[in-house]
Amino acid sequence: AERYGTHHSKFAIIFYQSGVRICITTANFIPEDFEYRTQGVYLQDFPLKSNTLHTSNPKCNDFEVSFSEYLNLIHLGKTARAMLNSMTTNISNYDLSSAEIVLIPSIPGRHSPQNMNKFGIMKLSLSLKEEYANNNIDAE
Repeated sequence: AERYGTHHSKFAIIFYQSGVRICITTANFIPEDFEYRTQGVYLQDFPLKSNTLHTSNPKCNDFEVSFSEYLNLIHLGKTARAMLNSMTTNISNYDLSSAEIVLIPSIPGRHSPQNMNKFGIMKLSLSLKEEYANNNIDAE
């Protein structure tokens, strides 16, 4: 088996009393990757949803939808899948609407036409077009 070139997720979801911290990194969780290699890290804290937001007006944003779909599509064994399903369910209790990024998940495999713009290069293309349109920049 090759040491590099396989799809593997590197993230941490840390639940605490008043919120959740989401950390997504390019680094493997080994000292060498953090000490000797250039890496990227996204880290943001999110508060609990208010009762009115959670019950009467469930606010979803692209980050929440993309992150939840990504977590649901990761291929795992039964025990790890059960743990991740629990975390994914809990994430819906937090207000992720303040996310400061667009998440571009990469999901290996073929995707149906209705899902093509949700992942990888197609999502990147769509996100860039939307950014250009929102900032009145000519993308051509």
